Amino acid sequence: MRRNYKARLVFPSIFHEYIFKKVDFKKDKKDLIDFCYLQKEINSKGLTKSNYGGWHSPVYSINNDNLISEYLKKGLGKSVFTTLKKTVAAKIEYWIMINSPNTYNLAHTHPNCHLSGVFWIKAPKNSGDLKFMNSLAHVNYAENNSYVRQFRNDTNVFDCFRYIPTEGHMVTFPSSIMHEVKPNKSRYDRIAVSYNINLAGWDDNFDNDESSSYIEKK
Repeated sequence: MRRNYKARLVFPSIFHEYIFKKVDFKKDKKDLIDFCYLQKEINSKGLTKSNYGGWHSPVYSINNDNLISEYLKKGLGKSVFTTLKKTVAAKIEYWIMINSPNTYNLAHTHPNCHLSGVFWIKAPKNSGDLKFMNSLAHVNYAENNSYVRQFRNDTNVFDCFRYIPTEGHMVTFPSSIMHEVKPNKSRYDRIAVSYNINLAGWDDNFDNDESSSYIEKK
């Protein structure tokens, strides 16, 4: 970097990434997968949202007593929740996505919530990257594509950004960012848990005692 020159990132989008310990996830992986398939047996029809094919479960509350809820609480508690004010409470809902071969999720956002995320449970190779689209790609196209590759890599100035799904990883992101799941080109199911987070308590008008549906950060 040249002397007296600094490139400062202003107004960035924040992605919170967390990786569970391999030994813990490996121990629980089969139980997590079995739970997901059990839910599919219970409600085989599922829902149709952004999914093109595949199976979309009903929506569950983080207060449901099961292994997935435990994992989400732990992962969020050790990642995004460590950055929030003590007065902030979070309402969390989640659902299971089982993408069979050749199924995918259309580009979408998550309205009516503040943060969203995904926790990958089963992710075979080539089972569908998670792709995010830059909302400013159109207006900033000439500027972004004028920078040299190294500078773009250093600042994440791209038209889109991809995550290769990795078992035992989770990422939380702003709900307003457009994203899609690419087609599952493997021969096996891809299993992920998606979630939405609504935040309260960041203003002076929120009364935590009257919002039992919100959980305290741990």
